[in-house]
Amino acid sequence: MAKHRRKKLLARAARADGFSVSTASSPGLFGPQPIPRKAESDDDDESDPGAPAAAPAAASRASGDGKGSKYYQPSQKTLLVGEGDLSFGAALAVAWGAAENLTATVFDDEATAARKYAAAAENASTLRALGARVLYGVDATRLPGGSKALRAGGFDRVVFNFPHAGAGIKDQKRNIETNQALLRGFFTTAPALLASGGEIHVTLAHGPPYDSWDCVLIAKLAGLRVRRCVPFEAARFAGYAHRRTLGDDHAGDAKTAERKSKTYAFGVAGDEPEPTEKERKGSKGIQKQRRGPNVKKSRDDERFLKRMRGGR
Repeated sequence: MAKHRRKKLLARAARADGFSVSTASSPGLFGPQPIPRKAESDDDDESDPGAPAAAPAAASRASGDGKGSKYYQPSQKTLLVGEGDLSFGAALAVAWGAAENLTATVFDDEATAARKYAAAAENASTLRALGARVLYGVDATRLPGGSKALRAGGFDRVVFNFPHAGAGIKDQKRNIETNQALLRGFFTTAPALLASGGEIHVTLAHGPPYDSWDCVLIAKLAGLRVRRCVPFEAARFAGYAHRRTLGDDHAGDAKTAERKSKTYAFGVAGDEPEPTEKERKGSKGIQKQRRGPNVKKSRDDERFLKRMRGGR
């Protein structure tokens, strides 16, 4: 399919039901945004010699700006999936001071996580000491899995930062399809865990190959709608250090998390909260843009959408 056709499909998906996607710095999802500061992130096989080395968990947490609590509220029942070394969860828990409403999950078992990530055990201890629940062996594509705690649902936020299959596939097409399958599984199973009005947050780096994953379209086909999209600023989460799926041994070739990373907030279609007056005014302009003759999808469009739904 021609590149511009794919972009048009994604744009229509992002604007579905009057919701807009904006990457401009604004109060948006998390409140006022500070000037970005560099922190580590993930990138498939590219390297960045200038990326700063990660500090030990405790020292890094002490040096942050301590404003993580402005991003997510301790009163919200929050589920983190794909946590890796648990540094994001620990950053939230420390910022809140009490984390009884926080559940952090890791795909690996506890022993594997401790072997792959030097700070994993310390971060898990921090979370538990502050009242959070830590679960291992949780597959984000098969939620809630066998966990009774997750089956109870009722989460205000389900968060998946920098999802990546970590399959080590060199072929670009297969790599993209593998990560699309990861997103499709997550978007299919996560909504059942949401409370009324709850949101699913996914953070991705901007640029290749991540833009080719078609995250917004896959979410739309799973019955979700974009509520807002804002820059992800890792420095706001004191102590957070992004880790690659393969572990600490591969952290040195990771680019910074400030590489135009964005957090998408999705809600279940038909379960949106009442819009504010500002949002109502903004939606009028979007509706005007959507007026006009219907454009018949080409065969390429149909094949593309079918593939996003998981068909052949």
